[in-house]
Amino acid sequence: MCDSSSIEKKFRFWKNVRIFRFSKLFLSIVLEKQITIRFID
Repeated sequence: MCDSSSIEKKFRFWKNVRIFRFSKLFLSIVLEKQITIRFID
């Protein structure tokens, strides 16, 4: 029981890390697009 809960915690942690990385990547892409659009305008 204890073992499975620790695995679940690790899984949740890595899931959060992946979500965080994805959101960071998404934000950087959006910011880059906005910056390039501003430079073009």
